[in-house]
Amino acid sequence: MTEPNAPHPQASVPNYRVPTSPELYTFFNEFLVRWANLTGDHVSWGSETVLPMGLEEGILFSEPAQGLLVIRATENFRRYLLDEFERKQKGASSGKGEIFIEMTVLFWHLFAKKFFQLDSRRMAPVVLRTSLPRDWPDREPQASALITVKGNQIELRFWIDINSEDIARFRRK
Repeated sequence: MTEPNAPHPQASVPNYRVPTSPELYTFFNEFLVRWANLTGDHVSWGSETVLPMGLEEGILFSEPAQGLLVIRATENFRRYLLDEFERKQKGASSGKGEIFIEMTVLFWHLFAKKFFQLDSRRMAPVVLRTSLPRDWPDREPQASALITVKGNQIELRFWIDINSEDIARFRRK
């Protein structure tokens, strides 16, 4: 029997913060400045519009809740990044054929730290894989952003509290 003055167990409160779309844009833009000395412009667009993009990487995570972060871009953006890194290294071959994947993973580490207050190296393993729009949850993302960098589009979409059907959809190839 519980004593009348005993504290009541409180409902579990998530220890993470879901970014708004403007916050997602701002954070990604800050990342681009630090990582590649690039800055992007925000583009007004509705996330219900799926633009054709040649590159798409998704990160399926299970901490602090089940979720998915997708970063998409044009192939021209990948080539632009490679050219910029080679130019900054004075023509030396950078060997960064997987530069878009590198960008995605580095952004994920910072994203987890900022919005989840977690060290991604200590979180449960994530699933990183090339994805397609058909792999996404069947609902609008909680946050999304479309950015242009020197005429190249980059799109971010973020879902959290996804269900087992969404997870299975992303995992299948």
